Amino acid sequence: MYNFMELKGLVRGEVIARGEALYAARRGDLLYNRRAPDRQPSAIVRARDVRDVQAVVRYAAANDLTVSPRGSGHNWSGIAMQDGIVLDLSGLNNLAIDPLARTAEVGPALDNRTMARQLTEHSLAFPLGHCGHVSLSGYLLGGGLGWNSERWGLGCHNVIGFDVVTADGALHHASETENPDLFWAARGGGPAFFGVVTRYRLALHALPSAIVTTNRFYPLSRIGDLQQAVLHAKAELADNIEYSVVLLPAPPQLSSAGPHVVLATATVFAETESDSQAAMEKISSLAPDGALYVETTPSSFEALYDPFDQALPAGKRYAVDSFWSAAPSDGYMTLYADQISKAPSPLCMALAVVLPPQQNEPAQVPDTAFSMSGNGFGLVYAIWDDPAEDDAHLAWLRATSDALAHETVGHYVGEADLARPGWLRRCYSPEAWARLISLREKWDPRGVFRRPELTDPEFKLAG
Repeated sequence: MYNFMELKGLVRGEVIARGEALYAARRGDLLYNRRAPDRQPSAIVRARDVRDVQAVVRYAAANDLTVSPRGSGHNWSGIAMQDGIVLDLSGLNNLAIDPLARTAEVGPALDNRTMARQLTEHSLAFPLGHCGHVSLSGYLLGGGLGWNSERWGLGCHNVIGFDVVTADGALHHASETENPDLFWAARGGGPAFFGVVTRYRLALHALPSAIVTTNRFYPLSRIGDLQQAVLHAKAELADNIEYSVVLLPAPPQLSSAGPHVVLATATVFAETESDSQAAMEKISSLAPDGALYVETTPSSFEALYDPFDQALPAGKRYAVDSFWSAAPSDGYMTLYADQISKAPSPLCMALAVVLPPQQNEPAQVPDTAFSMSGNGFGLVYAIWDDPAEDDAHLAWLRATSDALAHETVGHYVGEADLARPGWLRRCYSPEAWARLISLREKWDPRGVFRRPELTDPEFKLAG
């Protein structure tokens, strides 16, 4: 047992050690997922500012403790909860927007919805994440598959600078010209990154003036028709249209169709009303007939979060995995339908993202630690309430992952089942993984930011 009185004298924020009165409550608040890892942090520190972050890292290094940064605790695998010091960054949620330069300086704990609302006031936008209550820290570190990413690029591709506290407690700025290795690693390094980002500098975009979403619901039995529609859609839709096929719980008004339905959803980020209308007409022409229900609504950027936040509510237990495939996502769909029919809970979902043909040459894509992608992308969510059903839901998720293994080339670190051996490594190209391991040895030789996922024998061998 450590004596954290010294640390309490070094930081302005709250320090709660294991065994203290508030410990259980603070630990319970760390993660969004109620299915938390069975780990007991030695202490939980709520940093007030960058100096607190530096003090915690220095204290941990001097006392052979690990530091686990926590933004909003939304990673489904619970990686923020480790056995050393959990460094809660929720107090670092500042935002400063420069409308003329189209840049923003952002604290790591600012959430997507709040940033979208603030940017809209300046007619600006950013490829923010799809869940409004997720903070920018883990989202950007993991790469940032966000809104309108096919047109604007990934979230991490729009980061132009970081402030990072490294394992010795020093504060560094990282950009293309200053500490470029840190800059490379922080853009997509995710849980393999070896520091605490305390500030992001972001390049912004003009807010599209005509954002419209159309939803078409079909019975699960129509999945084959949707699969054929996707084959045509991905070749014909512009890169400012997000198109996904979601197998989700039937809404109350469609419950007669069965426990699950198929949703074909498309959001257009257009500059003019006429462009938006033309895109909607194209989407309609590609959609199968016989939808159970169709709705088309104009949207604000902030309102885009409503259906996602409703589909992934707080207080639930989650197990999630993601899949990059060499083949397009439509290949997943019939298998998804088969697996959803076996799901142990009606809350479970699956999603296939329709990606347009790759148009960028490799030289046009920024060189970052985010290095795993494919021609298809899918997600599977096991969602339930009762802890007694943990094993059944985890088994179902992993059976689905295994059924997709022949199509899968890797995973997205922000939505991967990182408890599985080898999964973290498969979120990166072999070259990027080797570089991350090498940079970790340089910047964090004593393992202040080490995690169990990084001590798997396969990872040691890879390093």
